[in-house]
Amino acid sequence: MENSFETLKTLGAQRIYETTHIAKLTIEHILNKDFESLNKVQFSGFISILEREYSVDLSALRAEFEGRVNEPIKKVEQAIYAPSKSKTLQYVSMALISIVLVVIFVLTQSNTSATEESALEINNSAIDQVKDKIQEPLIDTDELIITDQELQNINNNTVQEPILPTKLIIKPNTKLWIGMVNLTTYEKTQKITKKEIELNGEDSWLIVSGHGNVDFELGDEIIKFRETKKMRLIYENGTLEKISKSEFKNRNRGKNW
Repeated sequence: MENSFETLKTLGAQRIYETTHIAKLTIEHILNKDFESLNKVQFSGFISILEREYSVDLSALRAEFEGRVNEPIKKVEQAIYAPSKSKTLQYVSMALISIVLVVIFVLTQSNTSATEESALEINNSAIDQVKDKIQEPLIDTDELIITDQELQNINNNTVQEPILPTKLIIKPNTKLWIGMVNLTTYEKTQKITKKEIELNGEDSWLIVSGHGNVDFELGDEIIKFRETKKMRLIYENGTLEKISKSEFKNRNRGKNW
């Protein structure tokens, strides 16, 4: 991984941003291993994009993130299913008893009547030993418990993709001019309003506002701004963050608006 990670660091945040359209600040957090600035869902999704885009293995970086934030990211490669305890005991018991009976039959047929009593003693002793073996636990059933979520992950055999908010809700605190650019279609919309504006949370957006006294709702998360100057933001991959005028222009095909 180190070589793969060093390759990404050599490319730098700007080039990665131009290729993947992941927010530049987020890329810098990843390259600087600033894990505290990323949550589990965001980190998992961005790492998957980088691995796919650059054909690199960042599994060690995942492990380091897991160790730092104490929040494991599960990646299931394969699963081994253990047979149930009851069936295992049944098969072993039948096999052992069959072997003992065969041995006893051979002994009783080959020995004279003088040794029959000895053979019977061997028979009883062997059967007792088999019974003792049957009573011994062969498998710890606690190790066979698999949760529904783990079973689903095993069947999917992949890293879960980040779950994006279905809505991005803009909540002006006072009358506000606001412009929005859909980064998929580059369709532009502008309004002057005090009412809430609802956008599709699964799309990516450029947002510019006449002032920064406005709140944004992303699912259960509320992001508040209290600024007096014009503000530019980008919403991408479920993350909302402020950007500079030049970054806005670059993502808007060279246009300020």
